[in-house]
Amino acid sequence: MIYDDIEFVQISGNLYKESISGLTYRKRLLYNCGWGQEEGYELLPALSFDELISIVIAYNTDNELISERKKFSNLLGAVAVIMQDYQKELLCFLLDKIQTSFFDNQQIKENFQWFCFDEKLAGPKGGIGRKSYEQVLKQYPKWLEISSKVKEWVYK
Repeated sequence: MIYDDIEFVQISGNLYKESISGLTYRKRLLYNCGWGQEEGYELLPALSFDELISIVIAYNTDNELISERKKFSNLLGAVAVIMQDYQKELLCFLLDKIQTSFFDNQQIKENFQWFCFDEKLAGPKGGIGRKSYEQVLKQYPKWLEISSKVKEWVYK
């Protein structure tokens, strides 16, 4: 199977090896950009929340050695994995950042719009399955406490 110009060979179930490097990946649901639920490959061992959020923060700011297409795929993959596996950590991160000038940086603000925090503003960008990220986060009481501030800073 070829994905993003990389050949993957299935080992078993949802585990694949990348044919050149031999690295192991897990196939999983990633990001719905409005044209259907995307599947992609997550490098194993899985990245931590801190590693994933650094991908989101750094998108459009560095690493010219990686193609734009791969950087964009990494961004969408990081956003989706955070929203599926690290919701509590994201809320703590956002709670920390709303007390700072973090979202004053326009590039960071644009990168965080990919989380689609607001159902009205998300449009076709979607979320996970048929749920927007706002709907996913509504399961957490902390989101109600910080949502208006985060949405105001991300979308203004």
